[in-house]
Amino acid sequence: MLRKLLISTGAALLATALLTGSVAAQTVTASGGDSVYENGNFVSYGETTPNIFVGRSSGSGNNRAYVEFSVPASATPYTSATLRLGAGTDYNGPNTLEVFDVASDPAAQDGVAAYADLGTGVSFGAVTYNPVVTVITLNAQGLAAVNAARGSTIYFGLVNATIDMSVTDDLFFAGSQDTGPRELVLDAAPPQPEAIPTMSEWAIILLGLTMAGGAALYIQRRRLEA
Repeated sequence: MLRKLLISTGAALLATALLTGSVAAQTVTASGGDSVYENGNFVSYGETTPNIFVGRSSGSGNNRAYVEFSVPASATPYTSATLRLGAGTDYNGPNTLEVFDVASDPAAQDGVAAYADLGTGVSFGAVTYNPVVTVITLNAQGLAAVNAARGSTIYFGLVNATIDMSVTDDLFFAGSQDTGPRELVLDAAPPQPEAIPTMSEWAIILLGLTMAGGAALYIQRRRLEA
C-alpha cells in the first residue's frame, strides 16, 4: 500500500509541475513593405527603400503604408502578437498609427487598389506616436489573422488615423528598412507536458512524497499496535 501511495502521489505532483512550462517569444523581421503615396488623383508606390510613412507631407494626399511578414508555422496557436516599428518623425501630432487587415499582396495590385486596401477593412489596433519605438499589441481580430497565416505571409496596412487634411504637414514616419525595427513579436502556448520542473517544483514534489510516506507509516504502526 505504501508503495502504491508514494507512486500515485509522486506522479500527480510531477504532472502538475510539468504543466507549468513556458515558451519564449520569437521575433520575426519584416520580409517586405513600402509606402503608397496619394497626390491628388494620382496614386503610386514609395521609394526604393521600403519605409513606413503615413499622413500628409508638403500638401500631398493622405499617404498610407504596409508591412509584410512571413509568419512561422506553429503546431499550437499564437497567444499574442505585437508589432514593433521604429519612430522617427511626428509632425503636428501626436498622431495615431492604426493597423488594418490587407486582403492581398499590395505589391501585386496597382497603386489605386493597393491604397484603398491599406486603410479599409478590419482594424487590428492603434497606438499614439512614440519618439523611441512604436509598439502595437494586435487585438483579438489581429491575433486571429496571424494564426490563420501560420506558415504563410501576412500584410498589415498602416494609416494616420488622426490626420488633419487642412494642415500642410501632418504625418507619422516610423522609419525605413535600414533605420528602425520592423518586427512581429509572437508568443505561443507552452507545449504539454514537455517542460522540466524547477527547483521549487521539485521541492514541492519531495515534500509531498515525504508527507505521504509519513502518513502511511503512521497508519501502519497504529494497525500493528491495535
